Amino acid sequence: MEIASGSGQHALYFTQQNPELIWQCTEMSSERNALQINLNELGAVTFPPIKTLDVLDGRDVAEIQTLSPFDCVYTSNSLHIMSWQGCQAFMKLVSEVLGKGGVCAIYGPFFYNDQPPVVSNLEFDAWLKNRNPESGVRQFSDVAEAFGEVGMTCRSDHAMPANNRLLVFQKD
Repeated sequence: MEIASGSGQHALYFTQQNPELIWQCTEMSSERNALQINLNELGAVTFPPIKTLDVLDGRDVAEIQTLSPFDCVYTSNSLHIMSWQGCQAFMKLVSEVLGKGGVCAIYGPFFYNDQPPVVSNLEFDAWLKNRNPESGVRQFSDVAEAFGEVGMTCRSDHAMPANNRLLVFQKD
């Protein structure tokens, strides 16, 4: 399952690389139509129907829970857009819908307490907070601690282009 599927580029790429993969897209209700158009126009793969998901909406969360368990949850460039309350709701949902040993892969920028922040991430953080004071680049330690509270452990942390990271958390 992908949370915040955006344009559908990840769904298309990963399913083209792995045709046996069943990729469940989710998106906020306001973005679902654009996502569906992209998947229809660009995809040779048939996807399950897109599910509406606002991690702070109990009805959306309950519907997603009926589809579980998932082997993997993926999200890209979303935690820094959500409020911290949204991030915590995301983590709780992930822990509830993953099967035992399932993984959550998160792509995006993060700050680390033991490393000086990258200037471009500081500028991005300021821009995000100017748009919405509840958003912003998250501290890795806060994310890892919050995932730990819902029974998940960081198994890997990979440097990616443009000062981004790929974090992989596993359900214990």
